Amino acid sequence: MNFTSEDVEYTIAAKHDSENLYILIKWEGDPVWQNSMDIHFEQDGNSHDHNLSTGRDDYKYNGAKVYGPGNFADAHYSGGAREEENGMVAGNYSDGFWVQEWVVPLRSADPGDINVEQLPAELGFAVLDWGSGIATGRWPARAWPYEPETWGNLEIVE
Repeated sequence: MNFTSEDVEYTIAAKHDSENLYILIKWEGDPVWQNSMDIHFEQDGNSHDHNLSTGRDDYKYNGAKVYGPGNFADAHYSGGAREEENGMVAGNYSDGFWVQEWVVPLRSADPGDINVEQLPAELGFAVLDWGSGIATGRWPARAWPYEPETWGNLEIVE
């Protein structure tokens, strides 16, 4: 999927192997890491209700100064950042583009992570690129971190 936000073209692709969700995010940018890419999930069983007070929620982010493009924090709306980070991210800059590849466990025992027990499933999903401290890239266009009613859907099929 391609989208433009604040005059920056983004590409997001996703696939899974039933155990992990693999997300690729690519965008044009400055070679100096100034971004903080966030990925947000909300789950209620095999669906989602756009509400962070029920079910499971998870977000993973990497800040410009703290984590960089190849590290992240595993956080949860109900409990803040966790000591244990479930997942991985790798980041690289080449030919004017940043590329990040995220690995997100689909069947995590951590109560603050998503846990997809059967397919098909639908998750609340949003991506935010904080650029220089402001949300310069968003999918969906009106997505906001603490307002899951502004998020889109990520359908995971067999």
